[in-house]
Amino acid sequence: MLADDLKELREAAEGLEYPSESDAPFEIIRWPAKPHKSALQAVAARADRREQVEEVSEDQFFGDLQRTEDAGRFAQLRQMMHRTLSDIHIFRVGAGSVRVTIYIIGKAARGDWAALRTVSIET
Repeated sequence: MLADDLKELREAAEGLEYPSESDAPFEIIRWPAKPHKSALQAVAARADRREQVEEVSEDQFFGDLQRTEDAGRFAQLRQMMHRTLSDIHIFRVGAGSVRVTIYIIGKAARGDWAALRTVSIET
């Protein structure tokens, strides 16, 4: 069960889908900050060693979403992320392959890592 400190973030993401060939929903996940001191370490620990992990800027990620019919909801999600998380990073795991897992990750109020995870099918 998610802690109350992520309730508003969960609500902002509810029903929102990342636009790709799969239109996948966002899932909120949480990991202890230790032993992973950085967001990259936390994400890389969940990736297959053969998968490429690529960081993208927030402006690039959300800029691409401004051209969707849910642009307003994505803008609200971004605002809520900044109210809920600190040290925010966005990673694409499996970049260059057909199935890419996207993590928007940051530090939650309790000091652990919290992420929005979705999948993009890119053919």
